[in-house]
Amino acid sequence: MKLTPHTEEWYAWLSKQQKGYYYPGRKVLSPWHGEDSFQTLVFEHLQPEMDVLEVACAQGDLSLAMAPCVHSVLAYDATPGYIDLARKAAEARGITNVRFLVHNSRAQFNRGQPRMPAEDHSIDLWVNSKGPFHPILDAPRVCRPGAVMLMLVPDGGVPGGGRTAPWIEFLPEPLRGLAFPADRNDPNWAYKSIEQNLAEAGLRLHSWWDFDVPCYTPNPRELYIGLTWPFMEDEVPPYHEVEPALEQIFKEFAGPQGLENRWRRSIWKAVVP
Repeated sequence: MKLTPHTEEWYAWLSKQQKGYYYPGRKVLSPWHGEDSFQTLVFEHLQPEMDVLEVACAQGDLSLAMAPCVHSVLAYDATPGYIDLARKAAEARGITNVRFLVHNSRAQFNRGQPRMPAEDHSIDLWVNSKGPFHPILDAPRVCRPGAVMLMLVPDGGVPGGGRTAPWIEFLPEPLRGLAFPADRNDPNWAYKSIEQNLAEAGLRLHSWWDFDVPCYTPNPRELYIGLTWPFMEDEVPPYHEVEPALEQIFKEFAGPQGLENRWRRSIWKAVVP
């Protein structure tokens, strides 16, 4: 059976394969790689009286980190396995001002309109870390005037021209086709989509930041783990079949820290009028 990555069915499958949502495989990231910057930016916006909403919270790491700094956090995810992990973590840590809900905010599950599980005008800060774009459309309903929206987008921008690493063309198939599909030809896809969603919601972009830093993989085995992570076993070749090609890539292209690839993230901010 083949599952399309980042669909509801795929997340349900993934939640049974690993404890929480994360990218497996060891890697070394340069500082200010976007994800660290996003957390810093989020915490700069937190105030003790705030009510915060987190979209697609997965196992609740960010919500639980924000909770001591705010009045309340409402967090939701469509994958029950993640919410179960989040609730257990909150109980273990004695955090009582966070509510974790199983909810799918897509239009087809909400009478044709995207809908988040928050009351009208009840939210001061809307946070979305690598989640879907459609909740933007419901933000004017749930947010109070002056509420801030912050989102982290994987591979959302094109600093440095969006250049690919030279070793990628030497990856054996199907690894190259799986990990670097050719169906996303527009490097500005995320920026355009975010602007379109904001405009449809009657909002506008306040700020956009792009990050493009080196990401080093220490050895061929870890590269294989990272490249094959989103796919099921029957979709990828076994490691022993591609090991010689991956070892040759490391021999020709790796440096002292390992094999360099680019780690690209984008952050955007909007303010609800």
